[in-house]
Amino acid sequence: MTGQEVTLANYVGGVYRTASASPIPASQQLALRLASRRYTSIVDLNIASQLSHLPQWSPEHSATVFARDLKPPDADSSNLILIGSREANPWVSLAEPSMNFVLVADKKWGVAFINRHPQNGELAQYAPQEASGGIGAPAVYGDVAYLPNPNGKGMILVLGGLWMSGTQSAENFVLDRTRFSDWLRSIANPDGSIPSFEVLIATRSLEGSPTESSIIAKRVHAR
Repeated sequence: MTGQEVTLANYVGGVYRTASASPIPASQQLALRLASRRYTSIVDLNIASQLSHLPQWSPEHSATVFARDLKPPDADSSNLILIGSREANPWVSLAEPSMNFVLVADKKWGVAFINRHPQNGELAQYAPQEASGGIGAPAVYGDVAYLPNPNGKGMILVLGGLWMSGTQSAENFVLDRTRFSDWLRSIANPDGSIPSFEVLIATRSLEGSPTESSIIAKRVHAR
């Protein structure tokens, strides 16, 4: 509403919830009201719900936390699963310096993925593409990034995408036991450990829901 992105420092400190943070007087009251409340998408809620039902999930060692309530000491010393883009969840900026596929603002579609280091056959930018044949299902993209936590111990898993359908395609990939297990086995180190990686997924968005999807680009950061 203010037309400004919130940095992680301002997000943690709550600076964006002050009157001076909004340069648009007409929307200031509404912006402050929205910033004081807690909102999330049904896709994010579904991801959190499904993760909490996995057999590996332990209530003694795991918690679902609203992004604004996450504290730096906890983020520094924990394994994190971050849902969304930096614009929606500023905590993603912790992992973004190490990410190759990064969501940026796009004038036509709102957001698009840039490819920081394109390899042969890859595009420099991945924005939604209208499908041929008039089926009304544009191609959108999701990103799964598994990277070391730069501020402390543990790892960060980022699930993001273009629109909710892109984020949902990232969710579907990691929750597909057969498909995800096959991917992990294909990149595993000789000792069985899993290196950090990124996977860019293309999917068709039909009425806001992902349909068929495929991996179109990948990075294995360290063996």
